[in-house]
This record gives sequence, C-alpha cells and structure tokens, in this order.
Amino acid sequence: MKRDTYKKQKVFPPKCDIFITYRFDEGKIYAKDLYDKLKSKGYWVCLDLENPNKKESKYIFSCLDNAKDFILILPPHALDFGRYSDDTAFQEKIKQAIKSKANIIPIELDNFKWPESTNFPESLRDILEFQSILVNRHFGNQEIIKLTKRNRKSKKSF
Repeated sequence: MKRDTYKKQKVFPPKCDIFITYRFDEGKIYAKDLYDKLKSKGYWVCLDLENPNKKESKYIFSCLDNAKDFILILPPHALDFGRYSDDTAFQEKIKQAIKSKANIIPIELDNFKWPESTNFPESLRDILEFQSILVNRHFGNQEIIKLTKRNRKSKKSF
C-alpha cells in the first residue's frame, strides 16, 4: 500500500479511540480490513505505518498515548524478537501501550504461537498475560461486530 493512500484515507485522525499495529504483510492485510470496518462503525482509528518518517513517527506515538484501545495484530512469528529488522520499533509501540495503560487487545492470526516468557523481553512480558482473540485469515464480520458493539455509545475501552 502506498503512503499516499494512507494520507487520502486520513489514517491519523485528530483524536484516536483505537490504535492498530501489526507486523508483516499478513498482519497488514488484516489490520487494514479491521481499520476500515471500525471506521465504518464510527470509531476514530489510527493505523500504524510501516517505516514512518520522523514526523509521522512522532504523530504515531501521540496517537498511541491518547488511544483507549491498542489492537495488536499477531501473525505467525510476530513476537519472535531478534530475527527481524523492525524489532525495536514494534517493541517500542507495545511498551508505550503498556505504559499509557491502554486496553491491549492481542489478535492472533492463523498459526501464531506465543513465545516462552523466559525468551521474551522483560519489559514486554505484561502482554503475555492479556487474553487474546483468535481469528483465522478468512474472518467474517462477526469478530469485528463483537469488538465494535461493546461500549459503542460511551466510547470507553472495549
């Protein structure tokens, strides 16, 4: 997806109820679809960008600080740190979500496996405690509806 597409769709709204981050192409496909569905339900949603420039990176963290909910899309190997070049940026977003006390919602895609806590960065171990949602690659609207109907009128955390 081209960066121009993100700008046209206003991926960074003036306020942010939900922040979505992902890893890898499989995570990106799911994240984009989820972003579109949540926006159509009236939520203010920020979708993380790949390789943001400095200005975009600042704005991403500003959105993250203000988001009530942090959706973490987890395709296979998403939490296998030390194997990929974007490890640091991805970890920083998770740390920031934990620090800002956002409601963290991990979404496991097909074949995702949680790492052993002994092999996981200590600063991120809190996410190993969160309940996650398991969806397959060919999800229907039902999972999205379950997420968006909760607290719809009050705009509180899921």
